[in-house]
Amino acid sequence: MKTLSSILCFCLLISCISTVTLAQTKTEEQTKTDDTKKTPPNGDPVDLAVVTLKGSAVLTLMQNMIKQSPANTRKLTNRELDSINTLEKQPAILLDPIGYQTTIPLQTHLNGFIEGAFGMFTTPEVRVGYGGSVAGYSIYGTGEFLNSNGHINNAGYTTISGALKARYVAPEKYVLFGNSLTETNITYKNSSYSLFSHDSGFGRSTSNFAVDVSVVGRSANIPFSAFAGVKILSINQNLPLNVADEITENGFEGGIKLGSLLSDVNIGLSSTIDIRNVKGQAVNFIEIKGYTEFKDTAYVVSADVGFQASHSSNNTTRGAFTAQVKADYYMSPSVTIFGKMFSGLQNNTLQRFLVHNPYISTTSIIDVDRSTFSILAGLQYHPISTIHACLTIELDKKAQGALFMQDSTAEFQVSYVPYTSIKANANTVYDINEKDRLNLDVTFTKATLENSVAAPYISPLQFRSSFTKWFTQSLNSTIEVAYNGATNTSMDSSITVGGYFLLNIKAQYFLNNRLNLNLRFDNLTNSSIFVWKGFRERGAFASLGLTWQF
Repeated sequence: MKTLSSILCFCLLISCISTVTLAQTKTEEQTKTDDTKKTPPNGDPVDLAVVTLKGSAVLTLMQNMIKQSPANTRKLTNRELDSINTLEKQPAILLDPIGYQTTIPLQTHLNGFIEGAFGMFTTPEVRVGYGGSVAGYSIYGTGEFLNSNGHINNAGYTTISGALKARYVAPEKYVLFGNSLTETNITYKNSSYSLFSHDSGFGRSTSNFAVDVSVVGRSANIPFSAFAGVKILSINQNLPLNVADEITENGFEGGIKLGSLLSDVNIGLSSTIDIRNVKGQAVNFIEIKGYTEFKDTAYVVSADVGFQASHSSNNTTRGAFTAQVKADYYMSPSVTIFGKMFSGLQNNTLQRFLVHNPYISTTSIIDVDRSTFSILAGLQYHPISTIHACLTIELDKKAQGALFMQDSTAEFQVSYVPYTSIKANANTVYDINEKDRLNLDVTFTKATLENSVAAPYISPLQFRSSFTKWFTQSLNSTIEVAYNGATNTSMDSSITVGGYFLLNIKAQYFLNNRLNLNLRFDNLTNSSIFVWKGFRERGAFASLGLTWQF
């Protein structure tokens, strides 16, 4: 099994690197015949094969040419900044408010911005961004500095991060990359904080560096997409009794997807490889699949089948067959029914665990999730352009799923146990008028272990809502409300963390088209909030900031 995995790893690695790096010049006689036209909705993520593009710039694919709006780069919203790097040392998984976009047009054609704020507990925040076009590349960079003394002893933190994003539409003369869209992302983040739930409050420093390159295009009338990336993560901390501890995760991941059109059916192959070294131990994940897609005016059905292989940090090797079916049925212009079925392995990494839980133990085992089956059904309702609602129901039965359990040092170990979850979600966005927008989102989850005990750290009820109002062209405010139910934190349901209510208020006042004031009030009710047992989030918080666009 190890020999087979090694051969597959080597072949897929060469395939990924070759696809992303090789390009040849076309002869003048070669022409393109694709006349597909796609215009993504403004502001929505566009899923092209395995690559997701996010932003407000509209990409138009017309006569095999991809053109990007030449407008200068705008200031990113807070949610877009969140997607680049976490704004707090503690990712607010359960506190994240619903995003919103204003319906009143503002001046957004400035190249850069500088934003500063100062809040309670001696909390300064500085963010900068600048973008433009250079030699055909659309480039945007951001930087961030966050610091706080903390709301309680040892709860202070410092974060320094930066990101550089570049997009490039290749000239038609390149055989493999002609008219393709290439996106490069470089990110770095360093965070220092303490595990303040422990009596000693020992410190931790995390450093995360990543480079990702993705390309989407068409060659010889065959659509393709590919991605490759290098990720370097390190965690350093001082344990009790001044014992130093360090863990690293260095890895390469890549993939390729090739397709072809036979009659009205799309068929193709895809492969993904993830090779990592966690604290000196090899951790691998490989996937090879074939897929097909049927399209009609009323429905889209796709299916893929393949083989997966993994090797965990505790030297466990697994192989599995994977299958997935997706379907969308357009009942009417205002109603869409969709569904998905999946069975197979799901890759995990230390980096992804750390994003979800900053207090993860450095001795945690990195292994895959195994879904016996997962079934999702949903309905989208959009009767008019100002109302959009969605309802989903999901059943997931895991033969092995990753759950967090706290140890004696206040860190969280990852446990892999069987459990079943049933989740129902309803959300809606309602533009009441040109100045008011309402968001509602509610999720009910019942996750149980084999002994019928509630699975730890899976909230049974989450409710979120936000209301944004523009009083004038210069003044707007947003009210955010959230509620989370009590959550089990142990395998025997003997310990729980209480539910909480959250109320936030934000306000913006534009002094002119370049300067605006930002006022922020978080947790106005001073609720006692525990996302992780022992780690109490800060209570009432206020900050005042100024943003300058240039």
